[in-house]
Amino acid sequence: MKKRISLLLPVIFATLFVVSCITPFEPKGVDSIDNMLVIEGDIIANDTTIVTVSYSQSLSNTKTISYVTNATVWVESETGTKYTATAATRDGHRIYKINTLTLDVTKKYKLCVTLNSGNRIESDMMSVQITPPIDSVGYKVNMDVPNVTFYVNTHGTESSSKYYKWSYNEDWEFHSKFLSNVYYNRVTNTYDYLPSWSDNRYYCWNKASSTKIIVASTENFAENRIHQKELVSMGHDDIRISYVYSMELIQQSLTKEGYQYWENIRKISDDIGGIFAPQPSEIKGNLKSINTEDQTIIGYISASTVNKKRIFAYGQLIGVYDVPQTCETVVINPDNPGNPKLLWDDGYDIVSWSFPPDETIWAPVACVDCRKTGTKKKPSFWPTSDI
Repeated sequence: MKKRISLLLPVIFATLFVVSCITPFEPKGVDSIDNMLVIEGDIIANDTTIVTVSYSQSLSNTKTISYVTNATVWVESETGTKYTATAATRDGHRIYKINTLTLDVTKKYKLCVTLNSGNRIESDMMSVQITPPIDSVGYKVNMDVPNVTFYVNTHGTESSSKYYKWSYNEDWEFHSKFLSNVYYNRVTNTYDYLPSWSDNRYYCWNKASSTKIIVASTENFAENRIHQKELVSMGHDDIRISYVYSMELIQQSLTKEGYQYWENIRKISDDIGGIFAPQPSEIKGNLKSINTEDQTIIGYISASTVNKKRIFAYGQLIGVYDVPQTCETVVINPDNPGNPKLLWDDGYDIVSWSFPPDETIWAPVACVDCRKTGTKKKPSFWPTSDI
């Protein structure tokens, strides 16, 4: 989850300070929101466990995460078997990957972290929650707004967990406004045609991961069933639904305690400043330091299996996206002379070139070159044959 707890906490506590009208709120047992240890990453019994370790930042530094790069991380079973992490890099920061694909789901497990200082942190020993399959992922369109909302349907047995958590990875294909088969060389001030179709700047892809906390409970329902739980909404100007959009949804079962933890975090982050929002004392995780009491630790570790489902949605069928009208063109020809170098320096790119009459058409670079906001790296699972 990209919305890191270490970035969220300063906002949580700052909001609580501001909305206290009479006296400042002072979280009991928390002297500073700076330098709290944040551990994220659930034990996934049928997939790879990914853990991040970081320190929370002060209010004046909420855009930077201080990642711990030299920790020792492992998952340990109730019988003492250890599954040790290997360090890796993802999105420019350190993560710890543990092969937990074949864990025995009948056993209990805990997550352990040892810092370079020797401080050792452990989660509670936990049973593995078995996650039911995802029934379906779909979407509904509201043309009055207009927008499209993606949702999930799922159900479990009466005896299985009634608490659910979701995250997702998304990929989308998008196109530049103009298809240009020519390029401009500013050094030589000349034009030429693209060497091959694969050099086009028209088809691009991009990707992201979910940032908000998505949880649900069926505890008070007659059935252990989730119907059309909303995941994400996109408006008419969202380029993700312009051509082809794909979502890989990841579903996870939680314990009641795990659900309450994430629901409290969600309430504060989504309903910030509400008078019924949980207090910091309610946001209690299941991590503890073995050899020191000086370190405040934030995080809740769960143990479960996960289930995944991928869908593709096509912009033409969704019918919501409107092409932005922000790509005005500039024409240079004998009747309307101009300086290509100045246009290039002002952020324009060439759309077309014809000779005679030696005419070029220019547009803002983002309207011509999709690589400015995406990549030419097409996902291996993509359904279209575009290059």
